[in-house]
Amino acid sequence: MYKFGNNNSNSNFRANGLARNVAHSRIEDEETIYKKYELGQKLGQGSFGVVYEIRNKETDEKFAIKIITKEKTGKTAISFENEVNIMKSVTHKNLIKLEEVFETKKKLYLITELCEAGELAKWLKKQKPIKEDHARIIMRQIVEAISYLHKNDIVHRDLKLENILIKEFDADSENFLIKITDFGLSSQRDSVGTESMFEDYCGTPLYMAPEIIDNNPYSQLCDVWALGIIMFFILTSHSPFSAENESKLREQIRNAEINTSLSSYIYLSPEAKDCLSRMIKVNPAHRITSSELFSHAWFMNKKLNEMESSKNVLELMKEFREEQENLSLREHEKLNGDKAGVESVVENKQAVKNLPRSTVGRANVRVDNKVFLFN
Repeated sequence: MYKFGNNNSNSNFRANGLARNVAHSRIEDEETIYKKYELGQKLGQGSFGVVYEIRNKETDEKFAIKIITKEKTGKTAISFENEVNIMKSVTHKNLIKLEEVFETKKKLYLITELCEAGELAKWLKKQKPIKEDHARIIMRQIVEAISYLHKNDIVHRDLKLENILIKEFDADSENFLIKITDFGLSSQRDSVGTESMFEDYCGTPLYMAPEIIDNNPYSQLCDVWALGIIMFFILTSHSPFSAENESKLREQIRNAEINTSLSSYIYLSPEAKDCLSRMIKVNPAHRITSSELFSHAWFMNKKLNEMESSKNVLELMKEFREEQENLSLREHEKLNGDKAGVESVVENKQAVKNLPRSTVGRANVRVDNKVFLFN
């Protein structure tokens, strides 16, 4: 055997605090693997590798093995280490579980849990457009997994139907257990704000957000755009874009020109259409976040008007507090005669209130040499 360096050289990967204890063996050749595992049927193949079913000879348990040819990917040793460390660090029921890693100079072998039901994309091709209740079961699991990644500062960056697997499927109850896989383009940042923006041009064109298409810095919100494309596919059995070539596709993506003429789209609920419009939003500052999706009417299986009319106690308290602050400001105007300045503060507060939640921070406005701070 030979050494590639310290297995734990990257300490930045910290989902759930610590990486799982996953065996990572550097080996001379793959004979070491096949002494322990028996190679089975081929499950799939991509540009950089191939996936097989394998069986542990001792326990008889089945797994999947992804064999990646390093040279074909053009990735550095650090990139491979990043992918492995992310997979080691995550623990979520809807994320593929890494069981063991083998590595030679030329290849990387990732042994993961087996999803015998296959790709969600292939299953959907066999179906007619599925009911929204059924789609909701699938989308909730996908969004739960991505929200978990985002909370741990991990961006997947290659979300697509082909990277979503079905672990379990109950045809009678229409229940799925979904697993997201392929962290080859995933990345994690420790910082927040502009320093956490990415600049790499990567992903699959059909699922790329406009900011990536235009080579602009981007954040985890690129995953939300891809979630919108996936949800459109699931609900309509069609791509949201009807472009005939990549040039036209890019233009449609830049303008979020989704195909609303599809009959399967026309008959969607207002809640589904509203949710899609918030995900497939050109300006990422106005795009809904993965965690906010759970509060959307479609994900909660409620009507939009129900959501509008059912304000909770905290919202009512916040409105009451704002009204009291406005009254105080107007009292200030009576005492100091600065009506125009006070009204400007009230208007600015309302403008901040109407901004998308992802763009609102703490703001302050100065009136008569006094600073009024509001959230």
